[in-house]
Amino acid sequence: MGAAKPANEDARLRELYSYRILDTPPEPALDRIASIAAKVLDVPIALVTFIDENRQWFKSCLGVAMTETARDVAFCAHAILEDEVLVIPDALRDRRFATNPLVTGEPFIRSYAGAPLVTPLGLRIGTLCAIDTRPRELTPEQVAVLADLAALVVDELELDRRNRQAQVFEKITMLSPNLVYVMDLPRRQVTWKSAPMMPQLGFELDDLTEQGLLVHMHADEAKRAVADLIRVQGLPDGQIHETTYRVHDDDGHERWMLVRSTPFARDGAGRLIEVLCVATNVTPLKLVEARLAASEQALAGRVDVLEAILETAGEGILVADISAQVIIANPLAREVTGRQPGDSLSLERKPELARGLFEPDGETPFDLDKLPIHNALRGLPSDNVELCAKTPAFPDGIYLMTTGRPVRDRDGEVRGGVVTLSDVTALRRAQHRLAELAITDELTRLPNRRALRDRLELLSAEAARGRRFSLAIVDIDHFKKVNDTHGHGVGDEVLIAVAKTLKDSIRRTDMVARMGGEEFCVLQTDIDVELMTMLTERLRAAVAAITEPVAVTASFGVCHSSKTIQPTALLQHADEALYAAKHAGRNRIAVA
Repeated sequence: MGAAKPANEDARLRELYSYRILDTPPEPALDRIASIAAKVLDVPIALVTFIDENRQWFKSCLGVAMTETARDVAFCAHAILEDEVLVIPDALRDRRFATNPLVTGEPFIRSYAGAPLVTPLGLRIGTLCAIDTRPRELTPEQVAVLADLAALVVDELELDRRNRQAQVFEKITMLSPNLVYVMDLPRRQVTWKSAPMMPQLGFELDDLTEQGLLVHMHADEAKRAVADLIRVQGLPDGQIHETTYRVHDDDGHERWMLVRSTPFARDGAGRLIEVLCVATNVTPLKLVEARLAASEQALAGRVDVLEAILETAGEGILVADISAQVIIANPLAREVTGRQPGDSLSLERKPELARGLFEPDGETPFDLDKLPIHNALRGLPSDNVELCAKTPAFPDGIYLMTTGRPVRDRDGEVRGGVVTLSDVTALRRAQHRLAELAITDELTRLPNRRALRDRLELLSAEAARGRRFSLAIVDIDHFKKVNDTHGHGVGDEVLIAVAKTLKDSIRRTDMVARMGGEEFCVLQTDIDVELMTMLTERLRAAVAAITEPVAVTASFGVCHSSKTIQPTALLQHADEALYAAKHAGRNRIAVA
C-alpha cells in the first residue's frame, strides 16, 4: 500500500532540492553513519534515503545493491509522515506491507525501522533506516540511537550547505574588482583575503600593526591608520568606517586606497575581534580630481583626455554641465545609471529618473534634495551619500555610495558637476546577513535577547499610547538535572523542543525569544489580564505535554503592561513572579 503524500509536499521537495544531494556520489561521513546504525542495531541493511517526487533514492547503501526504488513501494515514504521513528517488527503481519514486492522479493524485508531526516525548518526529506530479513523487536534505546544518528545525517547536510554558501561568497569576492579581506583586530593581522593584493597594492598586506604599516605608508598615514583601528573597535554592528589611505609599493609608487570597514565577529564578552574590510583602488579618481582642480577653465576642451583616464577608473564617474546634460560617463557610471553622454539628468525634463531612486532600505523614495549631482550644480558638495538605484540592468537594485563636487571656472562660477559612484551592493548584503545573525539565537533559531529588547522597547512606547501587552519569562524546571543526567546534547534537544512548542503555541501577532540558558520570553499583544492568564496557561500545558527527548515542565512569571512601566521594570516584575512560581512548587504560573 503506497503512502499518502505529506500536506507540505511542495515545501518538503523544495527543501530536499536545496541540499543538492540527489544523484550524487557516496560520501564517507554518511556511509559511516549508516555503518554505525547497522552495527548498533545488529541488522544487515542500513540506508540513508531521500524521498523524491516519484522515487526513493539511496545516498548510502549498506547491504543492498540497488540505488533507488519507486516511491509507492518505499517503506520510507511512510516514515516521513511522522516525526517519530517508524518501527515495523514484522512486515508480513502488517497489511500495509505484506504484499510489498520488497517484502515478497529482494531484499526480503521482514523488519524495518526508519528515523525521519528532519531539517531545521521541520521538513522531513528522507530517512535513516535499519532493515532485517527476519522479524524482530527494537528496544527503546535502539530506537533512540537511530533517531540520534538521523539527526547527525541532517547535521552533515547542513554542514555541506554552509560550506557551499561559503564557497559562493568566496567566488563572488574573487570576481569583485575590490579587495575584500577579514582582519583579526586584536592581533592586527589579515586572516583571509579574496585575492592576492599585489596587483592592486603592489605588496601583500598582512601585518596591520604600526611597524608593519610603516613599510608601505608615510609615518603620518600609518599613525592615522592605527588610530582608525582603535575607532573601529568601538563601531556598533551595522555601521561602516570609511577612509582613504595613501600607500606606496616596494618601488616607491604611490596609490590611494578607499577602505570601508564594518564589524564582522565578536567574542563572548561582546568585544569586536574581526572586521570585514573592502578596499578600492581610487588612484585614478584621485588623479582625475587633481586634474579637474588644476584645469577647471579647460574642462570642455580636455574631455577626450579625461575620458581616457576615466576608462581605467575603479569607480563610476559622471560629469554633467550646468544644464544637467551628461558630458562624461565612464563605463561603470554608464552601467549603473543607464545614462550616456548627451542624456539629460534634469528631473524637470526627465521626471521618470526619480522613480528608480530609493533610500538604502530599497523602498523609501529617495530625497531628491540629497542627490549629489543636483547639489553639485547648485554649488554644494556632497559626501558619502548612499542610495539604491533600480534600473533595467539592476531590477533588484544596486547600492551606490556617491560623492558630488561642483566644477567652477576661474571666477568661481559653477560650470558643471562631477559625481563618483561606488558599488557597495555586496557589502550591504553581507551587512544584512550579519544583522540577521546578530538577532537570532543559533541553537533554537528564535529571536535572541537583542531582538527581544528592541521589540520590548517598541511595545513599551506603544503602551504609553494605550496598547496593552504582557510579558512572560519561561524557565525550564530542573534543567540542570536534565544536563547532568542525560548530557548537554539532550539538553540542547530539550531547548529546541521547548522553543518549537512555545513558537507553535503563540498567536501570529505574538513573539517568543530565547533570553539565554534555559530561559525564554513570550510577548503577547493586545490582551487583557484574563486573556493573558488563559493564553499563558495554554503555553504551560503545551510545555508539560513534551515527552521527547525527555519530559519537562516549565515555570512562568507574568507581568502585564501599563502606560508608564519601563522595559527594565517589566522584566524585573516578571522575573520576581517567576521566582514566586518556582518557590510555590514549579510547573505553574505566577502573575506580578
